[in-house]
Amino acid sequence: MATALAVPIGIAAGWWKPIDNTLGSVLELLRPLPSLALIPLAIVWLGLGEVSKIALIAYASFFSIYVNTRAGVRNVDPLHVKVMLIYGNGTWDVISKVVLYSILPYVFTGLRYSASVALILLVAVELVGSQSGLGFFLVQAQSYLQMPDMFAAIAMFGMLGFCFNLALASIERRVIKWRPESLS
Repeated sequence: MATALAVPIGIAAGWWKPIDNTLGSVLELLRPLPSLALIPLAIVWLGLGEVSKIALIAYASFFSIYVNTRAGVRNVDPLHVKVMLIYGNGTWDVISKVVLYSILPYVFTGLRYSASVALILLVAVELVGSQSGLGFFLVQAQSYLQMPDMFAAIAMFGMLGFCFNLALASIERRVIKWRPESLS
């Protein structure tokens, strides 16, 4: 959900100054709000179920993808854009054939960072307001002083983070074939 929103909004804010001045300004006001501080609101508004977890994780993940996508658009080589325009291509062609390919490394950087943010927030949400999940298991183990279970839960979180990063790096290598192997 975060990617589906952040990439188009990041492209629009990076490409069109009026959108960046309006929507970008609003997002810059929301970005510093700590996601952890929104947990009580999410629980009250959305309940203790999966919806509140998903909403909070999407909110927290959105900003790193958005900021990186916007930066990617801002760093598109102007020469590539000029060449496309010289050959009579319109804005949509420039965006779909130059901008989208140019921003992919930035988008994947945002995705890999947001995956770790999502995992951190998942732990926090499950520690505070959940009745199931790995974070809930960790809290239960802590309340009964079951150290092996606590270490097992922590190790599972570490493995999840490692697997998320590994999967995203693998996808990145497949999608961005022109990028040197040493950079990913």
